[in-house]
Amino acid sequence: MTERHLLRNVALGSGARARRGRRGPVGAGPVGCGSAVPLFRCVIESAWIVMDTTLFQFAHRKLIAWQVARELADRVRPVVARLPKRHAEIGDQLLRAALATEALIAEGANRYTPKQKRQRFAEARGECGETASHLERLFRYQLIDENEVTEMLALADRICARCTGLIRRHS
Repeated sequence: MTERHLLRNVALGSGARARRGRRGPVGAGPVGCGSAVPLFRCVIESAWIVMDTTLFQFAHRKLIAWQVARELADRVRPVVARLPKRHAEIGDQLLRAALATEALIAEGANRYTPKQKRQRFAEARGECGETASHLERLFRYQLIDENEVTEMLALADRICARCTGLIRRHS
């Protein structure tokens, strides 16, 4: 089995759709009938698994705020991994805040009412502020260098500004 077929039929299985011969999400063959069409592609690059998610049309993927939050979360993880064990608690809080920022922006973008959207974007802005605070603390403790913290704080600032714009748009 190739890497392209690793995750085939994960979401749909082989239920009634396959018995009735309906086409799968890609449209090249019935679901669960041995078609060689992947549900989505999966490529392994070093320690990360990169998945081609262009088939999915979630609203959050279009938001610059979410894209920047994803980049920040990806940059925070190696910082947390190299922290000394005695600072594991602050590293855990930093990682949780960065991941929550990304998740809340995605959740807000995929909510239906403007009130629900505003609430999630406001929560994401708060989590982003918490991320910035933890980064500043790590810099004060001399656990992270100035260039790295400056880059990540610039990302956090962009996220907060974008969240503010999203809140205003849905007011």
